Amino acid sequence: MKLRYFYMLFVLLLGAIISLGTSTGRAGMAGWGNTGAPGDQEQGGVPRTCISCHGTSADVQVEISLNLMDADENPVTAMYAPGETYSLTIALNASMGNPQAYGFQLLCLNAEQDVSGPESSNYSNPSANASIALASNTGRTYVEHPSPSGTPEFSVDWTAPEMGSGAVTFYLCGNGVNLNMSTSGDNADCLKLQLDEDLAASTSQITGIRKVQVNPNPNPGYFSLLVENDRFENGIVSIRDLNGRLIYTSALSLTTNEDVTSISLDTPPGLYLLQITTNRGVHTEKFMVQ
Repeated sequence: MKLRYFYMLFVLLLGAIISLGTSTGRAGMAGWGNTGAPGDQEQGGVPRTCISCHGTSADVQVEISLNLMDADENPVTAMYAPGETYSLTIALNASMGNPQAYGFQLLCLNAEQDVSGPESSNYSNPSANASIALASNTGRTYVEHPSPSGTPEFSVDWTAPEMGSGAVTFYLCGNGVNLNMSTSGDNADCLKLQLDEDLAASTSQITGIRKVQVNPNPNPGYFSLLVENDRFENGIVSIRDLNGRLIYTSALSLTTNEDVTSISLDTPPGLYLLQITTNRGVHTEKFMVQ
């Protein structure tokens, strides 16, 4: 009887040790995000990161990096093209010590850096040592390690939001751990990367629109919109700033003549995005308010 008891106790302890040694990411395990993004789990009134638990070691130092590549394998560092899919590579470099395993958590928000906003979580094709996980406590989707990884590199594809969405910001944290069943002796690092929408890549054309003109351009905030179409149809004209915020919208009736619409804005100087949307697509023009 005693032997059976000790055997069961041994099995339970072994299971606990295995569980601790193969800890999953924070979203999958605890339902939280710890990337340092606005809206993630907080500690002391500020968003929590992996450094909160794993950043204590003086013997191990890791540095994290995030590299984005477009379909032509060109590096992306400042701007994204709406609707395009990018390959993301997360790497942890041990500049000191020899971590036994690695982990990470990644979140992307459709907002400027350190500003809360909706997530931009169109992820796909995670590497074998990465997973896409929904955090029950934040309602957000993260990419993270499903278990401690023996290799320090992870990858996933990310598809950028649609035209007119404005800036996105990636929040990324990772750690190098010694698998001693605690967080002592580990080290962590974090980064933030903001990408603005590429306005040149945003411009699209509705087949059949013969002419679109903002006159004058630049202007003081009031101008005429000239549109000549190949048919009669209804549409919508909308104006957004570079952060994707909608500042003007109105119905638009298009004809085969040169239609003129007067628009008046109360906005600060800067570059703006005017979009004409019909059932056939979207046409985008850029203009400057001085």
